[in-house]
Amino acid sequence: MHIVTTDIVSGDSVVLSEGSTAEAIVASTAIPGAFSPIRYKDHYLADGAISSNTPIQVAVKKGARRLIILPTGHACANQAPPVGAVANALHAAHAPDRAATGHRA
Repeated sequence: MHIVTTDIVSGDSVVLSEGSTAEAIVASTAIPGAFSPIRYKDHYLADGAISSNTPIQVAVKKGARRLIILPTGHACANQAPPVGAVANALHAAHAPDRAATGHRA
């Protein structure tokens, strides 16, 4: 299993392929502002979507020959503004995605 995280100091993707799966999952879902980054070796790791929302290049480098990509994340067409710090942070983080695809929220 390969789990993509983000080094919050450098902004680079860090792929975790060995060690504790639970720790890797916690690191890859540590949303800044909501959860503290996870210290791993010389890195402070957070949500992998920060550096690579859909890590296609990582999958190809790791040997994937066929990719099936499912849409995930925050919905683009909201009926009301997001409520709460985490919802607002996620909404703001996906603003570049919405702008690139022409979706408005």
